[in-house]
Amino acid sequence: MDKKLDDLIRKLRAVPYLHKGRDYNGADCGGMILLFYRDYRGITLPDIADYEEYWGYKGKNYFIEDYHKLFDPVAVPQLGDVVLFRNDKGVSDHGGVVLRDGKFLHCHRHIGVSIDRYGALPWGKRLSGFYRYIDG
Repeated sequence: MDKKLDDLIRKLRAVPYLHKGRDYNGADCGGMILLFYRDYRGITLPDIADYEEYWGYKGKNYFIEDYHKLFDPVAVPQLGDVVLFRNDKGVSDHGGVVLRDGKFLHCHRHIGVSIDRYGALPWGKRLSGFYRYIDG
């Protein structure tokens, strides 16, 4: 068991959705990823907070464009990797953090932070890829 991880998941699950939110009072998927990396891995990622709501439908692929130098794509995910999902326009507009057993933690507009299976519907149809932070 990983008490630090379990405690962080419990704390994050209480976070409601907030567009451009970056703290425990409210977060969106990008903000939740920033919180996870900061509080579990001790890594401060740069923020990509300059975006509109529903930006993915305007063709802007912020996750890929802004983080491509910090993360490598991987075929087999591990705990803490970022998982991205694409919309019907092919833009990766939602992300989360890989947990164990095919699950991921993410912040969803209608639910707040939750845990789902990345291979199950609707997520499995939208799966874009897994990305691992490049250490050093």
